[in-house]
Amino acid sequence: MKIAQGKRLAEARKLAGYRSAREAALENNWPESSYRAHEGGTRTIGQNDAERYAKRFGNTTAEHILFGSGGIDAAAPPAKQAMPEPNATYPLPVTFPHKKLPVYGHAAGGMDDDGKFILNGQKIADVLCPPALENVVGAYAVYHTGDSMLPRYEPGDLLTIHPGLPVKKGDYVLVQIRGEDGDPPYGYVKRFVTKNAKELVLEQLNPPDGHSHTLRFPADRVLTVHRIFSSGIG
Repeated sequence: MKIAQGKRLAEARKLAGYRSAREAALENNWPESSYRAHEGGTRTIGQNDAERYAKRFGNTTAEHILFGSGGIDAAAPPAKQAMPEPNATYPLPVTFPHKKLPVYGHAAGGMDDDGKFILNGQKIADVLCPPALENVVGAYAVYHTGDSMLPRYEPGDLLTIHPGLPVKKGDYVLVQIRGEDGDPPYGYVKRFVTKNAKELVLEQLNPPDGHSHTLRFPADRVLTVHRIFSSGIG
């Protein structure tokens, strides 16, 4: 009887996906020596053990293990599911950007003159380039100061600029305006409203006292309108 019980138990274990008695015992926290003795036919299987094995394997009953009544369900899904094959390596390689971006001028965003700052092409620093801008020709950065664009941009934020992105209403931009009377070009960090053959219209979020939220510039004085790609601590 014990040997017959062991054979029926081993059959259920194999159909459940366990390759050995040891594997079944270890993965289910059963005493290995006891389980081996049950499956090897050297110890009689009790009712409680038979019910525990049947419940875990899911393809038989306690009565079948003990007495051979009924049968075994070979179509039942294995209790031990096979792990999927890995489709990636671990750890994943980490790459760091090698290119650097030039930082031009200081983008003043909130002084008495609505944040005008000199933007004449003079480089003041180099910073690591975001990976998304490594292959963008002409990408650059500025440091933002002042309060006119709070809460969008804090003083000291590093703004990276993508000169090739299209600009639409609501985008945050860095614009370059032609100076007057021989002055160098200057810039503004603002929110884009519109640009046509007549004028460029910008918006500032937190203008100085007595100043408007809206700024307007003649179209013939506008040199560039570049979209701000990202901001962060420089």
